Amino acid sequence: MRDTCPDQRLDAPPATDSAGMNVRSTQPQRIITPLLGARTVCQPVSVKAIQHSQTDPLSDELLSWLCDELTEDDAALLVTSLHLRRSAVQIASTRAPHSLSKQAFHILTAWRRGRSFSSPKCPMLAQFLTSAGRPELARELLLREAANYKMEERKARET
Repeated sequence: MRDTCPDQRLDAPPATDSAGMNVRSTQPQRIITPLLGARTVCQPVSVKAIQHSQTDPLSDELLSWLCDELTEDDAALLVTSLHLRRSAVQIASTRAPHSLSKQAFHILTAWRRGRSFSSPKCPMLAQFLTSAGRPELARELLLREAANYKMEERKARET
């Protein structure tokens, strides 16, 4: 059995890009398992640099607008299609017990936090709105998101 990884020596530094961040490397690690004993295994380690210069397309303003447009029945159908945990919905209802739009806002922000940074949130939310019976809101959401994106591009070009 081999104790080192074929593509990297134990004393070699990890591969870095021009910014000094690890790009892709294989780091040997010593793992102790009850059945197999101690072994050195190679596990790939990758670091992805994400640019946060672009704002999230599903902004708080867009979610706030959407929550103001939802009725109680629409919000209930939307919550069931979002596949959130019951505890997230309960937390949202305790945060704003007397305001349906604030409850919906907390629920949608919890849903947004649960999605990965790279996943397309607006089209996904538009699909949920369509399945909840509000295709006109889904269309308006996508149009507003596109307008926000164009405005952000203009601001980025000007600076």
